[in-house]
Amino acid sequence: TNNEEDDAVIALLDPDMILMKPLFINFTLPETQPLDYSGMWEGAEMPLGVAEGQPIAQHYGIGPKWLEFNRSRICGPGSPCTTKYEREKPSTARTVNSFFGVGPPYIGRKNDLRRIAAEWARMTPLIYDEFPKLLAEMYGYSMAAAHLDLPHFRVNNFMVSAIERMYTKLEGWGQVDRLVADPTLKCDPSILDVPLTRGWGALPPLLHYCQGYRAPGARFNKYTYQTNFFQCDTEPLAVPDTDSWAEPPQPDKRGRVNDEIESPRLVFMACYTLHAVNAALEGFKAANC
Repeated sequence: TNNEEDDAVIALLDPDMILMKPLFINFTLPETQPLDYSGMWEGAEMPLGVAEGQPIAQHYGIGPKWLEFNRSRICGPGSPCTTKYEREKPSTARTVNSFFGVGPPYIGRKNDLRRIAAEWARMTPLIYDEFPKLLAEMYGYSMAAAHLDLPHFRVNNFMVSAIERMYTKLEGWGQVDRLVADPTLKCDPSILDVPLTRGWGALPPLLHYCQGYRAPGARFNKYTYQTNFFQCDTEPLAVPDTDSWAEPPQPDKRGRVNDEIESPRLVFMACYTLHAVNAALEGFKAANC
């Protein structure tokens, strides 16, 4: 945020996200590069930053499914969400996906996000009535933004999360793939300092640990840890082997081994997350124990 409270910039993250470097919002700064975007934004003039009326968010593969919902009931019969995006037009799906196929981090000026939040809260229960699934609240955000006519600048490389090849261009894997190809990279606490030691462009801003990850010597899955993890007597988590990238890939519970692209990504996610959680635990103990 800046010093003017009414002009504040707000970034909304998921609770299972780790900041790997600052989330810069001035895209003219070299620290923000490389910045990757796609869809209808390709060839268009890139925003210089976060402006009123121009929110920014990470590309997610949620698609334009909300076009199938009862938009007149959810958004209202006269809403841009209902009237501006004709499902029958071939270009509509691409337009909706390019502007509203987004998820956290959601970044915008305070006034924009305040307006979105009110409609998001109103619409999500209505969406859940006809789509009672996990992504209902994400479609709620997208439909709220469409209702308010606030198309988002959709960035591909604000985060990494899903290691599969199909997400290579959807997330910030280009940066991570280049990093893990370096044979000098070690799975130790120094991985947390990569943006400082190798440059801001070496990693995307966020790691989203929403899946299970494994590496030689350790695994991480957010669902396996107690909710009261941060206690003075909590032991640090087991961490992967220091030379994990040089060791054979670890099979999953069904014996499947990821390929030469996915396996190093899997190791990175496990390595970074486990060392970051242990660093957070150490910081908690230093402040409270």
